Amino acid sequence: MESQPHRLPPGFCVSVPLRVWETGAVRTASAAPGVAAVEVRLDLGRPGSLPERWDVPVPVVATCRPVREGGAFEGTEEDRFARLRDARKRGARWLDVEAASRWQPFLATVPHLLSRHEAAPPAGLAEGLSALADAVRSRPAPPVAVKWVVRANDDAHALELLREWISLRPDRRLGCDWIFFCMGAAGEATRALATAFGSRWTYVALDEASATAPIMEAPSRSLVWSS
Repeated sequence: MESQPHRLPPGFCVSVPLRVWETGAVRTASAAPGVAAVEVRLDLGRPGSLPERWDVPVPVVATCRPVREGGAFEGTEEDRFARLRDARKRGARWLDVEAASRWQPFLATVPHLLSRHEAAPPAGLAEGLSALADAVRSRPAPPVAVKWVVRANDDAHALELLREWISLRPDRRLGCDWIFFCMGAAGEATRALATAFGSRWTYVALDEASATAPIMEAPSRSLVWSS
């Protein structure tokens, strides 16, 4: 399905650590029904291992998640954004940057997502949504989408969080697309259900060996859920 201008195409986003990127395997996974994009995790691999181009049939989103947001990148912000700029030059359509990151002028001309990953259950979704909306409004160039991944205490709590999030009408508050689900094993149902209620993407792993979070089987035999 074609997406409207400045919107994310809806469906699965296949998350691939840079250390296991193999273009043939990623191309095969990209051809699975419902796959809308591929995410490359630059924090999970060596910069020198980047391919010349992201030669896959669906758009690529590049992210380099810092340790403070549950990622593996431990370097400076200057080095982190240098990796992201390099990924963009190699054909990434979008960059995924943290909402708490300092504004980078080059993002004014680069489609990007604002993301936030909570290591603990959120104190309040309404307050969190307001903070994200403020972050969107404060940026010189608006993001294509906002991604918020939270931790839930258990399955029931995860579904409660998803219901509350939907009731807050995030599309109106943010003015852009959104992605929301709960991380970990407790969030499996939210990853499966979120797209039915407005989330543009849900994330799946290339395979079990490359998954970066607790997983479950996905509709395609070649893909598994991931957060």
